[in-house]
Amino acid sequence: IEYSVTNVSNERDKSIGCMIRLIRKASQMTQSDLAEKLNISIQQVHKYEIGENSISALKLQDIADIFGCDVNIFYPKKQGEVRNIDFLIDGPFLKD
Repeated sequence: IEYSVTNVSNERDKSIGCMIRLIRKASQMTQSDLAEKLNISIQQVHKYEIGENSISALKLQDIADIFGCDVNIFYPKKQGEVRNIDFLIDGPFLKD
């Protein structure tokens, strides 16, 4: 069995990016909206979401703060764990 740190890191980046995209869309926020709040380019948001670029811990905390969630939501406790995003139902972006 071959083991590559790069592949593991890339899969983690993709997983985190997928979760960011899922929460962003559930929050009815565009990539442009998120980019503006983070003071980064739309292209950078896109690269985060597809796992092309790694996200710093500080930037990930900023994203969690924007969505009103704990930063741990982006990290599953174990492989294949389903993450609960019910907080979005009562979150600041979905209230009438």
